[in-house]
Amino acid sequence: YTVKDFPKLSFEPEGKTVTLPVTEFREIISRVVYASAQREDSLPVLLGVKLAVREDGSLECCASDNFRLAWGRIHTQTKRENEDVVVRSRALSELMRLLGDDEIKMCVGERQVTFAGERVQAFCALVDGTFPDHTKLVRDAYQTTVRFAVDDLLVSCERAALVADPKSPQVTLKASPE
Repeated sequence: YTVKDFPKLSFEPEGKTVTLPVTEFREIISRVVYASAQREDSLPVLLGVKLAVREDGSLECCASDNFRLAWGRIHTQTKRENEDVVVRSRALSELMRLLGDDEIKMCVGERQVTFAGERVQAFCALVDGTFPDHTKLVRDAYQTTVRFAVDDLLVSCERAALVADPKSPQVTLKASPE
């Protein structure tokens, strides 16, 4: 291969840039990426994570494989018009390993998204298609609300997983007035 055989990459952002706090971005991606589809025979948009920039300065991240749904939001340092893109979860996982502790700038182009930090610049192709609307799955009001420490719930679920049936690894939560 020669240099001419490879596509030319533009190191200049081709769209509007959003500045993200790396610590929060890394945390939200790690909490969401597990829910994306892992099998290549799935819908292409389900292999990715939806990154939605909102006018209020927030970035919503959502992933689903039709059985699980993970959704979260962080606040960015940039306010701009709404924009939704889907990026392959594998690319985001690799990006998380490369990032330092400095801030990162995300720039959405026509066919790719660019992440630029102090030491790294990564280009990720956008996934074609429309991500399913997860807002219709999450209710606005509930009959019962339970508050708990996330770490305690994770420890309890890990313990229950040790004795769970591997054919149907489900966890049932029961709430009582106590």
